Amino acid sequence: MKFAKVFWLIMLEGNVSHKPKSPNVKIFEWPDIELRRKVFNASNFFVNVNKFDYRSVYSLQAMACDLPIVTPYTGYFSKKWDLPGQTNKKNNMLTDFGFVVRKPDLSSYKHAVDDLIASSYRGERFNFRPRDHFDAVDHSFEIFACKWRMLLEEKNNKL
Repeated sequence: MKFAKVFWLIMLEGNVSHKPKSPNVKIFEWPDIELRRKVFNASNFFVNVNKFDYRSVYSLQAMACDLPIVTPYTGYFSKKWDLPGQTNKKNNMLTDFGFVVRKPDLSSYKHAVDDLIASSYRGERFNFRPRDHFDAVDHSFEIFACKWRMLLEEKNNKL
């Protein structure tokens, strides 16, 4: 079994009809913010498989807790943000905060998680700085206000 030594804490915005067979898997249904905080603090990394998560809330919360992430190429992590990084041989983008999965299939996620886990065992730790990413990209109120004004001006000019 791949990742047999990994203990998976799964948070779902929904209910599960059947329980996992593996003793290494624990599912939390409809987690509140307090439970998410506890799960993030008990974790070494975070995997988001929701390719429709346009807000990327869980991934951003995990980054704020300084967890390296594996997340789909959607929402905040889509190409419009021009993410700094490099594409590895499995077509996942390696960034300063983890991996962005370009092709949301099981194989891509397995490769990204495998690279994340194996790097720490081989001593090739990637220099992930998830929390520092926010400062590097400059998410200040002033930057958002400036972008908002530019968007409004652009839309008004097209009317």
